[in-house]
Amino acid sequence: MFLTNNIVVLSESQATVNRSIDDGFGDSVTGLKPVFLPTTGGLDIWRNETCPPSICTIIPPTSSAFDETYTQSTVRAGEEINITFDFTGVALYVFFIIANIKPPIQATTIANFTLDGSLVGNFYHEPDSNAPEFQFNILAFSKTDLQNTNHEMIISAMGSSEPIVLIFDYALYTFMNALPKSNSSSTNATSTAETSSTSSCTSTAHLGVAGFVGVLVGVAGTLIAVYCYRQRCRKQSFNKGHPARSAGNSESGSNPAPAHAPSTGLQFSRQRDLHRRVQEMNEQIEKLRAESAELSGDFAMSSTSELGNLQQQRAVRLDVAQLTMQIQRTVENIVLPQTRRNLARGCLNEAPPGYSTN
Repeated sequence: MFLTNNIVVLSESQATVNRSIDDGFGDSVTGLKPVFLPTTGGLDIWRNETCPPSICTIIPPTSSAFDETYTQSTVRAGEEINITFDFTGVALYVFFIIANIKPPIQATTIANFTLDGSLVGNFYHEPDSNAPEFQFNILAFSKTDLQNTNHEMIISAMGSSEPIVLIFDYALYTFMNALPKSNSSSTNATSTAETSSTSSCTSTAHLGVAGFVGVLVGVAGTLIAVYCYRQRCRKQSFNKGHPARSAGNSESGSNPAPAHAPSTGLQFSRQRDLHRRVQEMNEQIEKLRAESAELSGDFAMSSTSELGNLQQQRAVRLDVAQLTMQIQRTVENIVLPQTRRNLARGCLNEAPPGYSTN
């Protein structure tokens, strides 16, 4: 179940997998690398993180870049560049590094995004003297609700009267795998003997909230399983062993039992339990972030010639980033709107802890 490179979010009929496309290492699954064009030309057509100060005037620190790599180009008047890559999935996110270097160095970033032959977006940034010299993980473009088929992305830039800079770091795309339907849906059945108004509140709260809590807990459990697997396989002496203790706690709430005609107090109790579980997962994410940072330090001290170590470090960092994005997206787009609808129906007489109706 992609335990080595991907986070998998399970539903009744599909698995959603986030994969990365690094500028240098390419696709985390297929290995295919982006194509940078033109391949020849002026002095600064395409440069990567190895470019020396004698040639490149803009040099972001690699320690903050994804996979510690990036590819940049300075585009002058009359020049045109593009970056092309393919992916199969339902969503795409493209990340740049932007520079806030003061004149006379030109560091304005301008880019256009063409998806499957259609212009779908653009990005523009002028250096900000009040911002850090370099900013990383800048979401330059995103597109969701795509068909789960092959797509072509072209990132292009054209020089004008003043040079522009484009620093491509990485992209993430969401791929959807078909899965056998689960039998767990039977545990979410509600009593048909309830009145229509009570049934509406009960089934909505139970299926819309508790069901998605199970999904979130499953995501956290998957990451912990991935983390433990890597820890056991790693030959270095930095086995932490913390996630194993949390895995049991996460799985304990993945199958909430059905309830019959719950009272308002019980509905409130469920919402409070939801809030508690989300908090627990956030705490677990922070623990994994800290442990991932420690691992990064340990990898830095180990031999850089061992490609396996670099790949393991890359996978751990990507897993944490993906889990955070999945949980935030689910809570913001599904769970909290469902809670707001329950409040509007009068299913709850007060909001759960930490929730605002404004």
